Amino acid sequence: MSYFKTKQALITQLLGASIPNITSSDIAFENEDFDPKNKSLWLACYFIPATTDMMGKSSTSSDEQRGVFQVSVFTSLNGDDYDNAQLQTIDSVLSAFQYNSSTVYNTQK
Repeated sequence: MSYFKTKQALITQLLGASIPNITSSDIAFENEDFDPKNKSLWLACYFIPATTDMMGKSSTSSDEQRGVFQVSVFTSLNGDDYDNAQLQTIDSVLSAFQYNSSTVYNTQK
């Protein structure tokens, strides 16, 4: 899968996740305007490509692509629940990306 399709698959997975009190307008994406003013909770996601390794010896072999998909969770300053909302949101994000799960974008895994 290309880096583009990998990023799109991960963003689609994030947008489809059940994260309480978060809608798509509460997520900051790279190279898009976002103003967290008057928001008590919001996310920012980043796709950071790393390396590609060939997994075979022929031109039909697949590649393994590595990278980081970072989701940062922010809360407003001086909230009355300390960091509870932030930690609950982190738990919800983590449950959307469980270990050994896979996601698909345009029929590619």
